[in-house]
Amino acid sequence: MTRLFTRAAIVGLALTLGLAVVASPASASGTAQWRLVYQPRLRGLLTSVTTTGPRDAWAVGALYHGQALVDQPFVIHWNGRGWHVVSLPHAGGFVTQVVRASSPRNVWVFASFQRSAPFPPGVFRWDGSAWHSVPVPDPVGTGDPVVLSATDVWTAGGGNCVSTRGGLLNCKTLLWHWNGRTWRSFSVGTAVTGLAGTSSGDVWAVGLNAMTQLGKVQGNVTAYRWNGRRWILVRMPHPRIDFDPGIGMSSARDVWLGAGITLPHSGGEQVGFAMHWNGRRWQQLTAPASLGAFGPVLPDGHGGVWLGPMAHWTGRSWVGVTVSVPSGISWSFEDMAKVPGTSSYWGAGLLIASSGSIRPVMFVHGALPR
Repeated sequence: MTRLFTRAAIVGLALTLGLAVVASPASASGTAQWRLVYQPRLRGLLTSVTTTGPRDAWAVGALYHGQALVDQPFVIHWNGRGWHVVSLPHAGGFVTQVVRASSPRNVWVFASFQRSAPFPPGVFRWDGSAWHSVPVPDPVGTGDPVVLSATDVWTAGGGNCVSTRGGLLNCKTLLWHWNGRTWRSFSVGTAVTGLAGTSSGDVWAVGLNAMTQLGKVQGNVTAYRWNGRRWILVRMPHPRIDFDPGIGMSSARDVWLGAGITLPHSGGEQVGFAMHWNGRRWQQLTAPASLGAFGPVLPDGHGGVWLGPMAHWTGRSWVGVTVSVPSGISWSFEDMAKVPGTSSYWGAGLLIASSGSIRPVMFVHGALPR
């Protein structure tokens, strides 16, 4: 899952530089590495990446002038030779947040308009030769969309929460579907924090129920599945976790939910936590605390999963991963994507200089896709 930035979160990141998965090079352990491959001379960050093959990848993010958010799109494209900035026409005032694609001729960019409150969404589609603006009502959100085709797109937006007798919150969320002509909404009984799907008849939504209202967010993991006709509640364990859960899937029999959890009787020690559905049963596992297993949930397609860029579960063991950056520089990953047909991955994020300035960057794990 991509942890998306609202306007407040983007501004807050520039001011605090501590809201994302940030570490110094010495904090990781392992032999495999992420390598820095693209660093334009710009201030800002990359928040989302998607890829359809070795010669086609897209990333989007936000730019800054000093600590002020620049209200214009920031889109880059990998063509197998290098990363290049792409112009998004007729999108002045929009800050790009998420990009997803099902093919080189179906790339969707989700953004928010920054020149008027309450910052309405904007959606733009690349058809392989030109960009088109997709009409979108205000309730449609830009959070963690699923793009299956030009006529099959899901995203979340809108909803409400009510307090139970015990003082906890139960929520409903609207899930929106684009059929190529119009958006239609469906309601599910959880506060949705992630979406994933592999076909028109197999889309999942994960979220939290019975949430605390004050202090640290806690809640019970809940999931719904779209079967092509309706959203159905998934029968599953409902562990109580401390962070918004993410979701990733490579097939109907390889679904991963991930988040952070506080170990009991540990004095507050938090570790990465994952749940796996193999089509028959659920398996739960936790990552060693030393790995810092927090971040996007990304299946590797071979029975394993990434819980952020630092921790890879191979299906048999946890592998720690390092990040190769210049000494004294901190970094943050905001999104990851597996390159189809290869064993490589793209990572989108930022570098943080000792002065506090931030710069957008792309990382690669494995061979450079070509």
